[in-house]
Amino acid sequence: MSANSSPDVRPALPGSANATATWIELERHMIAMLAHGAGLSEILEEVARCVELALPGHHVSIMRRSRSANELLLEVGPTLPREYAEAVARVPIGPDIGSCGSAAFLRRRVVVEDIAVDPRWAGWRDLALRAGLRACWSQPIIGSSGDLLGAFALYLQTPGGPSADEVDHIEIAAHLVGLAIERNEAESQRRLRDAIVNELTDSVIVFDRDLRIVECNPATERMWGYTRAELLGKTPAFFYPRADQPEQVANEVVATVRRDGRWDGERPFETKSGRVGVRDVTVLLLKDPAGREFGFLAINRDVTAQRRAEVEREELRGKMLQTQKLESLGILAGGIAHDFNNLLTGILGNAELALDNAGLGAHTRTALLAIQRSADRAADLTRQMLAYSGRAAFELSVTELSAEVREIGSLLGSSIAKKVDLRFELAPNLPPIEADRAQLQQLTMNLVINAAEAIGDEPGEVVVSTWAWTNGSVELDVQYPTDGLPPGRYAVLEVRDNGCGMDAETLRLIFDPFFTTKFTGRGLGLAAVIGIVRAHYGGLKVSSEVGRGTVFRVYLPFSTKERTSDDAGALGQLATRATVLVIDDEPVVTDLVATSLELFGHRVFVALSGEQGLAIFEAHADEIDVVLLDVTMPRLGAREILDALRRRRQDVRVVLSSGYAEAEVARQFAQGEFEGFIQKPYSPQTLQDGLRRALEKR
Repeated sequence: MSANSSPDVRPALPGSANATATWIELERHMIAMLAHGAGLSEILEEVARCVELALPGHHVSIMRRSRSANELLLEVGPTLPREYAEAVARVPIGPDIGSCGSAAFLRRRVVVEDIAVDPRWAGWRDLALRAGLRACWSQPIIGSSGDLLGAFALYLQTPGGPSADEVDHIEIAAHLVGLAIERNEAESQRRLRDAIVNELTDSVIVFDRDLRIVECNPATERMWGYTRAELLGKTPAFFYPRADQPEQVANEVVATVRRDGRWDGERPFETKSGRVGVRDVTVLLLKDPAGREFGFLAINRDVTAQRRAEVEREELRGKMLQTQKLESLGILAGGIAHDFNNLLTGILGNAELALDNAGLGAHTRTALLAIQRSADRAADLTRQMLAYSGRAAFELSVTELSAEVREIGSLLGSSIAKKVDLRFELAPNLPPIEADRAQLQQLTMNLVINAAEAIGDEPGEVVVSTWAWTNGSVELDVQYPTDGLPPGRYAVLEVRDNGCGMDAETLRLIFDPFFTTKFTGRGLGLAAVIGIVRAHYGGLKVSSEVGRGTVFRVYLPFSTKERTSDDAGALGQLATRATVLVIDDEPVVTDLVATSLELFGHRVFVALSGEQGLAIFEAHADEIDVVLLDVTMPRLGAREILDALRRRRQDVRVVLSSGYAEAEVARQFAQGEFEGFIQKPYSPQTLQDGLRRALEKR
């Protein structure tokens, strides 16, 4: 039966001879409305109408206590004058705030028999009198737990106090209103709790004292994939399907909760579909007001994605730290190689000049050749250091990866132990790449030798493969570069072995210069590899497993240029005598250049600083044919020196020289700003060739 179908007692109330029976009927009517789920507003309006019918000439006011402020809010006042009702819509709770505010403050009935003279009505007296109200009796509405819920009031248009029956009627009405308000607030709180629990993204599960599920929210069904019906009655062991002893795992948690009141931690979980994840868990002990345990509350949050993201962030952080370390070491290696190349220029050049002396004795010639060989080996080491730093001297040309690997196949075979089976699986007719052929062969050699050494003395296999690959989006699985390999088409070089493999710690260190698992002082093999890959704008991926072997995979972008035939050009000496200005802060270099060129019949001016060089050029600008300028000059740098030379004489030919690669140097200058470049260390003949080409330009 709905609330609207409850018996209507109002027609019987006015003429009832038995007031007690009338109020009993009203109480039953209100209880019936409560039982049938009538809304609070409907019940309060019904109470007010019924009371006004039972007590003709009285005006009912029902006020509720505000949840957010110490005041009363008018809920119902059906026959109160509108102006007055609007004025008392919000009334503070206090000792002298009319009848209702005072009754709520004192928590007892307040009867004002004449509003015109009662001091508690000083603030509202004129308003009440204008509305024709002279008396007001108010009863506080107290809940079953003793909380103040509001105030019930009766207004009269004539002065006077209530009779004993009227007092009883007021108390009954206030009691009925209290029941309705309490029921409404309890229902609101329940709905609020249900809404919070049902809308939570976290799983909430209630267990009874026997550790069986008695309730769960929709998030639990979504998280595990089981319906509520399937979960009811299950024990905590149900949530540990992969544990060897699930009951023991669950009992350990329960024991902690009973001892400490709660347990927090992470546990794996498996859904109905078999997906395995990680959950953050809080388990609370539930107790009744008397302190007796009656169950447990478990709150579960799926943190699988967060934990996976944390692992990925940590891996990316490790990659970034590794890249930063390699870049720092690369800068150091490049700086050392640059300075070392200056010294080697003097050693190699002077050794070559000395060897041109026909009158040398056999012992002296042998010693000079030994010096030259040692210097050549040192120069090779500096080239590897520059390759590691990405500042090597690259001569890029359009070539084909498989062809380059095939060309050094026999050399690779002779460079490794006979017990190692070297196989090639090279894709034919790959699209061309743009690369330095010598550096590409060096990269392949280093990877193959490293793979063969990983096999050791036991028989094993090294497989060198090539193929074409298209990267549709940024490939994050490639370790270098750290921020992912850009989309595009790549030629792939893979070197795979079945050797000893590496653990994670070794894998983290393999690109450090001079790191080795064999013996110290092995060199820059893998360190140079990463420098070569970086300089070719490629990518590198390494995977390894202890006892299973290692795979190195290099990605080199395809070229958009056409292949051209090699044309080294003719070499020769300067056609005529030339005047050369050498500006270099290394005396060993300037001494070699001056000696070499003077032996060939040229005139040489030497400057050990930019300021000295510009002063010499100012004095001999019309005589100097070409300037040999070191790129890394102190104080006054090459940029400023070159600009000053051009301002003094626009057509002067300038040849730059550096221990760094030409591509590295070219980034500091615009195209056409210099006529030539000579990489240190260089021989007297290389010097001659570089100056000749510069003078032949234009």
